[in-house]
Amino acid sequence: MKRKKRMLLLLGLLIILCGAYGGIRGWNAHLKSEKAAKKKTQTVKIINAENLAKINYTKGNKNMSFVKKNNTWKYAKDKSITLIQSSVEQIASTVSSLTTVETIEDPDALSDYGLASPAYTVTYETEDGKKGTLEIGNASGEDYYAKVQGEDTVYTIDSTLVESLQFSISSFADD
Repeated sequence: MKRKKRMLLLLGLLIILCGAYGGIRGWNAHLKSEKAAKKKTQTVKIINAENLAKINYTKGNKNMSFVKKNNTWKYAKDKSITLIQSSVEQIASTVSSLTTVETIEDPDALSDYGLASPAYTVTYETEDGKKGTLEIGNASGEDYYAKVQGEDTVYTIDSTLVESLQFSISSFADD
């Protein structure tokens, strides 16, 4: 009889623990989906620059500059080089539609983000003359800190733009 009571008690405890486990799992899934939805609604377009005509980017003393004429990208330093258009278009597309991962509206000192002396600087100009400069600083996990020159807000951006910046013209040249 005692043994039967003990078994029923342990079975009841097991059922309660399984219910608690299921509840906690469900709650975590709910929080995760809520966080993803919040992240999706907070996505901010940093640069809204359609129809880019010029792109220039630097890292230290390395510099690459491209200009677009008659729907064809050219290397600014030597326009006789034929470029793989899709490679430059990828950079242009990423720059023109760059969005945030996170927005830091009241940032600490820019040096905390690597933005006092940015690792990368991307300057662009649209066909209608709109100009802008994006400064990219330290990595933050898989993302990077960035800010638009002249603005105070710091953003994190995914690594797509930084990964697409090549500093060898041979990476773009169509042989």
